[in-house]
Amino acid sequence: MARNQTIFSELTVAQAIGDCELSKISNVDGDSSRKYEVEYLSRMERDPQSIKELTKAGKKVRNWLINVKRIQNPKISWTGMEIDLDHSPVARDLVILDTGVRISVKESAQLFQNPSPVKVFEKWPKGEFGGSRDGDWFITIASDELNDYYKACSGPSFTGQPNVEAYYENVRGTTLNGEKQRKRFTDHVTNLHSQRNPRAIHAYQDFCDTVSELSAETFNTNLAMKFPEIRTGVFKVRNFINLISFFFKLDENEYVLCGTEEDRCFAVLMHNLTQWEEKFLLTNIEASPLPAGQPEVLIKFSFKDKTTNRQFDYLIQCQVRWSHGKFCGNPESKLYRYNSWSYTNLAWAIQI
Repeated sequence: MARNQTIFSELTVAQAIGDCELSKISNVDGDSSRKYEVEYLSRMERDPQSIKELTKAGKKVRNWLINVKRIQNPKISWTGMEIDLDHSPVARDLVILDTGVRISVKESAQLFQNPSPVKVFEKWPKGEFGGSRDGDWFITIASDELNDYYKACSGPSFTGQPNVEAYYENVRGTTLNGEKQRKRFTDHVTNLHSQRNPRAIHAYQDFCDTVSELSAETFNTNLAMKFPEIRTGVFKVRNFINLISFFFKLDENEYVLCGTEEDRCFAVLMHNLTQWEEKFLLTNIEASPLPAGQPEVLIKFSFKDKTTNRQFDYLIQCQVRWSHGKFCGNPESKLYRYNSWSYTNLAWAIQI
């Protein structure tokens, strides 16, 4: 189930679009309504402006629906809680009933995707875009360095397991008194870092550097194997359209993206892939390691506007990290808009 904040932002925008009460929005169950109310009361105390800005974003969409799409009385269905069975890269949070209009809601977040590292560095560059459960990227790409880090943190003596693989296999769940088994070691590692333990710090940095370097190298190698023309600098956009689609959240249908950026409301109409291909050229894609206090990769996409001949870049920062603390399950790859490029000035977005 989505977080209270996500439910609140999507349903606040929905109410503004429909100019209606929560009860008039389709698919909102009792549990979601309660979570919405809890978040509403919290925000009224600590951040009432966020409610106003989300409402403004919804009103922008409502005005566009009425004045441009000629939909005079838009009825809303909340679909943000549904499982995306078609594996589309575009989140479908709201749908205007009896129309083809889809709406995705974002609230003041540089983070715009959270796929597995296997997808980002291995599958997507190979042209594989289906849904799947992926393995542990850290073990795949830097097993030796991960185990060196585990040993530097006294993993074998602390957990009783000789290596990371055995630890993941045998240490899981909770003890009889309700203690999460992995949390004990995670807290221990966190304390070592807080104390600036030299062995742990050094091993962790080696691990981070290796993951960053090999992840970028893997991305570039897989891309070149799937699309050998990339080495010549000649790009046929049609060959790369799916890759662009998944990284930049475009698909065969245009859709509305709205919400807040830097705490201000926005609403844009995103091109569909056909419109995108008519207007833009891809001129380069390249991944490089990004020095940081965790594994990171920077993926640079270079484009050209066919109409103006303007060349521009969009950079995506891939932070590869455990989501619940070190040595606590498979890592995620959190994709951020690097250098703060915004949705409102995205070349293929039209402000509404």
